[in-house]
Amino acid sequence: MLDHENSYTEKLHLIRMLSDMIWAEPHSREKTSIAHSNLNWNEVILQSAQTKTLGILADAVKMASVELPTEIADEFKKYRSENTARNFNNLAETFSVITVLAAANITAVAFKGSVRSFQVYGGWGTRSSSDVDILVTPETYEKAKFALIEKGYNNVVDPRSKWWHHHLGESPFQKVPKKSTVVDLHFSLQQPGGPFPRNLKYILDHAVQQDFGKRSLFLLNNEDALLVTTIGYGKAVRAGEPWLRQAHELAYVYAKSSSEERAKFETNAAEQGLARLYKEAMNISLKIFDPALQDTKFSKDTLVMILGAFGMSNNVRFFRTKKLWAWTDGGPGIRSIRFLKEIIRVQQSEAALRLSLIHISEPTRQAE
Repeated sequence: MLDHENSYTEKLHLIRMLSDMIWAEPHSREKTSIAHSNLNWNEVILQSAQTKTLGILADAVKMASVELPTEIADEFKKYRSENTARNFNNLAETFSVITVLAAANITAVAFKGSVRSFQVYGGWGTRSSSDVDILVTPETYEKAKFALIEKGYNNVVDPRSKWWHHHLGESPFQKVPKKSTVVDLHFSLQQPGGPFPRNLKYILDHAVQQDFGKRSLFLLNNEDALLVTTIGYGKAVRAGEPWLRQAHELAYVYAKSSSEERAKFETNAAEQGLARLYKEAMNISLKIFDPALQDTKFSKDTLVMILGAFGMSNNVRFFRTKKLWAWTDGGPGIRSIRFLKEIIRVQQSEAALRLSLIHISEPTRQAE
């Protein structure tokens, strides 16, 4: 079953290390399973980089006071330094965009990226961030686009693209030079092939203000931000991409939350039509980072789960359709109707994507 046996051990080591960061208390960190002998650190780092968890791994080994080879310790230090600088740059870009939109009387909320990493992990070097994500209402989306263009931001995709502006509900912008940070302007949180929040207005109305030094930003509250992570998990699963990073956030937030807060997560997911997706995402996140996952004997399902977290699962026939059904909320009648609507929406979005690739000369940058 395993075609990647040479790296499987390192995958399991990586999962255990990230798990220790979630569950280990400060007084017991020196007793965690993180101090492995004869560990192939180069392979662990490769696996971590491929799943975008390198900064989290760096935090984990630092918390556990692991003695690293000098070259590995230097690499972690360099990564954290570069990541911190990049995230501060993205934070500055976030303030710039919010200022432009505020001047046009547009209310905007920052989410994902560096600000979410800070919300969850309390630091700027833990997770990498390649762009800035800004959420506005559908009614102000066009106005926001023009406001950014007037201030020197270029719309990276064709303004006629239905794939971007309708089915994804977003549009990337970038200032000249092209090395500057990409700004993703959203009016929706949807991803074709998976459920999305039913009430965007409620999410925007319940955004929270957070201070960053002498300035502040409106961010998604913790329940809604976790829904966005859940949607990201679904997107990765459907695309056969690694979902270890999303799973770590879900398990980490759950572990640090009270029983009342955990109940709010479930209630909010149900009210937004994401109960089934949230339940699957949270359950598998807690399972893969369960401290009990230390044994050497695993069932077939556990092996499939671990490989899936690294984007290496073997998808069965009609995998995406089956997942869409599994994630669709509602009773027997309404659930079937919603499922059929989603199937149609997926077909329409895929047709729009093909049309944009064939007839419109535009970058094929994937939504993140």
